[in-house]
Amino acid sequence: MADNKSDATYVLGRSEAEERRLERKSQFQYPFTRGFFEDTGLSSGMNVLDIGSGAGDVSLLAADIVGQDARVTGVDMNAEILYTARERARASGHQNVNFVAGDIRELSFDEQFDAVIGRLVLIYLKDAGAVLRHAVSFLRPGGLVAFQEIDFSSLLTLRTVPLSPLGDRAVRWVYQAFQQAGAEVDMGFKIPGVFREAGLPDPQIYGQVLMGAGPNWNGYEYLATTIRSLMPYIEKFAIATPEEVG
Repeated sequence: MADNKSDATYVLGRSEAEERRLERKSQFQYPFTRGFFEDTGLSSGMNVLDIGSGAGDVSLLAADIVGQDARVTGVDMNAEILYTARERARASGHQNVNFVAGDIRELSFDEQFDAVIGRLVLIYLKDAGAVLRHAVSFLRPGGLVAFQEIDFSSLLTLRTVPLSPLGDRAVRWVYQAFQQAGAEVDMGFKIPGVFREAGLPDPQIYGQVLMGAGPNWNGYEYLATTIRSLMPYIEKFAIATPEEVG
């Protein structure tokens, strides 16, 4: 296994503010993520392994889909954020979810899972194919593998109507911060190669675009809070000054 120190830096940080941002992001993306996993075949009764579970959003969503008679196991290297995930599971009454702290490359499970899933995790892994190969070794024959990733380069084609110079600058700040931190900004298009490296057949892939309008669209706050979390790296990499971001 590759040393996880070779992975990209998680540029959004590990603060309480970032945990709140992740929760708001999950609420914003919930219908898209749920639709994605249901379309890929995640369904009632399936035991699930969620890689890079973070604050637990995807694990809790999967738990709703598979039902109380099934089980979801979330794995994350950040033991601290799993305290938040466990508390959220307890508060929401999800008794079919448990969280394990550790690097998936170094963990082992005695059980087989019906599905291995993740959201926005492969972009940070330098050895994504090897990591996925290890994860799917716990997958039963014929099981489901589903990852919702992003193609950051698509941000560069983002359009606003009417045109907004500020919107254009903002998405470029986000793109450049992730790129400079070593994230795989084109992971969305590289998923087939990752699957092949993991010994899996070519996946079915499709793209979604988040769109919205009006003064109260949550997408504005989503972008703003993302940039707030990225500010230390936006400054570190000289992408923009605090005065430019404003």
